[in-house]
Amino acid sequence: MSNSILMNNILKSAKRKDPNSLRIYLNQLKSIIVALNHQKKYNTIITLLSKLETQKYIVDYDYWILIEYGLALYEIKSYEKALEISKIFMKIEPQDPYCIFTYALILRSNKLHNKAIVQLNIIFNNLKSENLDKECKSILNDARYLLALSYFETNQLDLFYLYYNEHLLHRKRGIPSIVQKRDVLKEINDIELLLKYRNA
Repeated sequence: MSNSILMNNILKSAKRKDPNSLRIYLNQLKSIIVALNHQKKYNTIITLLSKLETQKYIVDYDYWILIEYGLALYEIKSYEKALEISKIFMKIEPQDPYCIFTYALILRSNKLHNKAIVQLNIIFNNLKSENLDKECKSILNDARYLLALSYFETNQLDLFYLYYNEHLLHRKRGIPSIVQKRDVLKEINDIELLLKYRNA
């Protein structure tokens, strides 16, 4: 089935308010989006998902569409539009850790670091249990990474070092991250050189 036929089937299912057909077609769409993400074809993702952005029945049924749309916009550095989309999915599901994390990521891209800090701390409050699944552990530790960077941007260096070290401490094999360890280490090295230059 071509992408255009699939999108038409999704829109027709939504128009009929047929949740069973919609679920089947959205699952097919998810598989396509996952593959496109691996191939870094973000513009293709945007072309597909922008057709569903205003379809309230669809996004209320599965707000995942808006998250993936926002992330694709983030990847091509369309930060203002990504922020607009992130505000929509946060209204739909404001307690979902992945929603909150994505929102914080997009807030940071718009240089709204203090707002990002507030959202990232909500993740810590919501994910206190020791018995977290792999996805929640990943979100929690990447939240430490984003917090570290946000505290650096707001000149709270003690908290920057605290969360940077916590992020490294909790990196475990089998727990995915949005950033490679070597890139984290390079980043801290660059930041320390910058701080050394500032204080010279």
